[in-house]
Amino acid sequence: MTQYELANSITEQVYIEYDKLKPTGKPRDKSNGIKECTVLAAIVAIDKHHANNTFDIITITTGVKATPDSDLARSSGKMLHDCHAEILAIRGFNAILLDEMIHLKKGDTSKYLMSSGDKFRWNDKWSLALFISRLPCGDASMDSIDSSTDEDKLINMSDDDPYQYILPDHKETLRGRFNFKKKGYVRTKPGRQDSKITLSKSCSDKICIRQVISINNAFTYNMMKEPIYLDYMIIPNVDSKSRSSLKRCFEDRIKDCPYPVHTFQILSSDKPFQDDIVKGKEPSPLSVIKVFYRSNNSTLEQVVLNGVKNGSYTKGKKPLRKNCEPILSRYALWKKYLQLISQNTLVYDKITTYEKFKRDFNRDRNEMIISVKKMLVKGEDWISTYKDDFGLD
Repeated sequence: MTQYELANSITEQVYIEYDKLKPTGKPRDKSNGIKECTVLAAIVAIDKHHANNTFDIITITTGVKATPDSDLARSSGKMLHDCHAEILAIRGFNAILLDEMIHLKKGDTSKYLMSSGDKFRWNDKWSLALFISRLPCGDASMDSIDSSTDEDKLINMSDDDPYQYILPDHKETLRGRFNFKKKGYVRTKPGRQDSKITLSKSCSDKICIRQVISINNAFTYNMMKEPIYLDYMIIPNVDSKSRSSLKRCFEDRIKDCPYPVHTFQILSSDKPFQDDIVKGKEPSPLSVIKVFYRSNNSTLEQVVLNGVKNGSYTKGKKPLRKNCEPILSRYALWKKYLQLISQNTLVYDKITTYEKFKRDFNRDRNEMIISVKKMLVKGEDWISTYKDDFGLD
């Protein structure tokens, strides 16, 4: 199977799985006649030892929203900061890894992992691809926005206009699509001009960092003998201009990194996404998460609104409802990790909070993150999101 055939085959199967999602989480036709749209993503494991490159879809996700930074003060790990599809897909992959690790600890087998002492190894028969239905938000898509006719979403301004910056003295971090003609910059998630500010960085920036630190999160990185990296990114209809943008974003910006960079191949398919973001449509406020558990051949699907399970959101500063956390929230993944290491008292007894765990048990990962972020903002300080910490309860 050629790479072109592989990309089309994966794209087609992702769309088949999308069609199976419950309609309650998908874009809808609103009562005013406006159609909604979204972004679709998936993590796919490809059997590189099979002649026809058979593959498994590990997780499929949708979404275009991010939680305003001011809303995270009441989160305690239970709100998803970033509900963009590609970020949710990577989180879903880590949820599956934790599940596979737990089953291996119980003596079961795993398709994707192998035990290696008290840690785990990725089964290298599998390559990994991130499918995204369009170019990632942020730097990778700024050239396509530059040529867009959707002028109401474009904000061009002079470089000395402070309105484009999250902080006036941080000139390397731009808010959303402000000053869209500037390329190679870190950007926050895009949003309306009148929306609350989210400090969550663009998918372009987050995926760029993942080429160095891996697609493992703090929990699974800590449990892997060697970290796991993407091999492919699959996007429909990638033209020459888009390839140039992707190269700038994922190669040129990071070429001087002091750590090894694991670049991925860009594969293009020719099958457009039916609910893609186009002029005249309105982004759906909902996200969908679906994970495929190979350990017991089951799936779990959830709809997310405002960072919590649909139907669980409370307005203002009211406490969040009990059991509001999505399966990919920090809190939910934290509980899975604690289940995994519960017998390892040398680690378990030293953990008191999530932030302390990240700081004390991921030192080499933290050093890489700091270094790459510093490089992307050209030596400036990285503007962080709210510290969403919580304890063992």
